[in-house]
Formats: sequence, structure tokens, C-alpha cells
Amino acid sequence: MIQRRLVLLALIGVVLIVVGVTAARMITVANTMNAAAAYAVAHSGELSVPQPLPASAAYDEPPVKVEAVARYGDANAVEVQITRRYQTARRPEAQFTVTYFYQPTTNGWQLVSMPDSFWGDSRSTTGGDRLIVHYMQRDSRLVENLVKAADPALEAACERWVCPPGAVVVLQFLPQANVNGELVYPSPRFTGLPASLEANDDYLSHLTADAILALAKQLGQLPEAARAEIQRQNLYAP
Repeated sequence: MIQRRLVLLALIGVVLIVVGVTAARMITVANTMNAAAAYAVAHSGELSVPQPLPASAAYDEPPVKVEAVARYGDANAVEVQITRRYQTARRPEAQFTVTYFYQPTTNGWQLVSMPDSFWGDSRSTTGGDRLIVHYMQRDSRLVENLVKAADPALEAACERWVCPPGAVVVLQFLPQANVNGELVYPSPRFTGLPASLEANDDYLSHLTADAILALAKQLGQLPEAARAEIQRQNLYAP
């Protein structure tokens, strides 16, 4: 009986040690993430403010929200999302979120590049009859929303223009801030991921309008016809 009690007490002691170590690690992680968020808040004015849409402009004020959401790798790089208010060509207010990474150093925190593990694998989707999208796993949800908005709009344009079966628009999101090319965009993690219904509508509408312009060019349609179609569908004209 005494031996059983000793074994039980030993097991309880081990469990308490494990729980204590786990709790201590959780507290350390939480403190690290809170410190990164606090640093981002204090130094947000030093960041260049990206432009998520043509003719969009950020309000000259502190961010709406600053949140540390994850920690990556042995270097303890912390993902911080900063949400700002913007004015677009169609909206008095639309909120977009940009992703930053901060890493602790002996002298405090420093802004670092996004780790490769943040993006996941590369993917492609046909998305429907008229749209192909190449993107990184991180942007999967955005691409799903884009497909729902853009593919029907392209199909509607094709009904008007009598597109051949092979008329397909290819769009690409890259995991880098600076890109160049028709229908090639930086991931919105750099320029601003829609964080409100107004922002989401404007962002998807703009990409859809770009896709219609590309489709018109592919079919040899006049730019005026493409603009008329964009206006007809009430899209955010690029």
C-alpha cells in the first residue's frame, strides 16, 4: 500500500512539473508576442504605408488594430498584423490589414522578411470556366472569394463577346512585395488584405475589372468595350 502511494505521488509530481514547464513556456510565448505588438504600435509611424488599391489613401492616424498572431521558427520571429483605415475611389472608409514580422535582438526588436514557412506551398486553381489563379497556400481564402466574384463576371462578358471555349484569364499572386506584369500581383499580405466588407468588395471588384480588361485584350475587343462592360457590371475600374 505504501509503495503504491509513493508511485502515485511520484506520478503526480511528474505531472505537476510538466504542467509547470508548459505553463511557463506559454507565458514566455505570450510575453514575447505582446512585446512584439507593443513595439509595432510604438513604431507604426515609421512604416511606409502600402496602397492596397489604385487611388486608395490611408487616413493619417494610428492603426485601427495591431495584433501579434503567431511565432515562427527558432528565431522567435513574430507575425504582427496592422489594420489601417483607407479611403478608396468608391468608399469613404475601407479597412485593410498588412502583415509584418518582428524579431527580437540584443538591442530590442527589428523588422524582418517574412519566413518561407509563412507561405505554405504553391497552388493553382481553374476556378471555373474562365479563370486560372496561381497563388500560395497562405492566400487560399482570398483566392476562393476572388473565384466566386470574377468567374461569373468573366462568363457574363463572354456571353456578350461570344468567347471561344479556350478563352481563359490567368492571374497570379506572388510572395513578394514588388512585382511586374499583367495580372501579376503581390500577395495582399504586403499591400493590404481586405479586413472589412467594404474593402473586400472593392478589392475583389478591382481584380475582376483587371481580368475583364485582360480578356478583352485577348479577344481583340476595343478598350471602350471593356470599359463599358466594367461599368455595366458596376466594378471598381482600374
